[in-house]
Amino acid sequence: MQLKARRTALWVALIYIGVAIGWDNVSDLLLRAFMTNPRNFIFIDIIKDSSFAVLTGGLLYVILARLIPKLEHEAAQRQKAEILHSESEERYRRVFAVESDAIILLDRVSGQVIEANPAAEKMYGYTQAEFLGLKDIDISAEPEKSRNAISSGVRHVPFRLHRRKDGAVFPVEITCSGLASKNRTQRL
Repeated sequence: MQLKARRTALWVALIYIGVAIGWDNVSDLLLRAFMTNPRNFIFIDIIKDSSFAVLTGGLLYVILARLIPKLEHEAAQRQKAEILHSESEERYRRVFAVESDAIILLDRVSGQVIEANPAAEKMYGYTQAEFLGLKDIDISAEPEKSRNAISSGVRHVPFRLHRRKDGAVFPVEITCSGLASKNRTQRL
């Protein structure tokens, strides 16, 4: 959007320069054609150029006086949206952190762990950094069943065996939801 605004500003500036040069040259030619007294020519030329500066300065003021409040309003709206987005992210982080059930966010295609909440860390025995190096099948004690369930798009698995970091196997119930992100799909 900034590039478009810059191009528009450049075009406006170029048009203004062209009009100003054209006005000055044409009006000087007209003055020379109708004025015979050189003293009057200089006086009228000064008045003409000053009037042009005042007129275009006034027009510029009117344009900017209308444009600036719109730009300020858009900037305020953008800032408000950013604050709301930030607050929404903070709420998500708090809910994610305090949820007592294990939550693991995975990349839908690769199965790579994107994020795990503290309940998942406690349940599986991995730190957040260790989780980020794992894939969904790395925590499953039944990797083939997990692959089949993932490929078939199952959203609820009432019983599956998973493996903790220390190797202990334990039962889990899995509920899976798809999430769309900016550039990838995820599973929760």
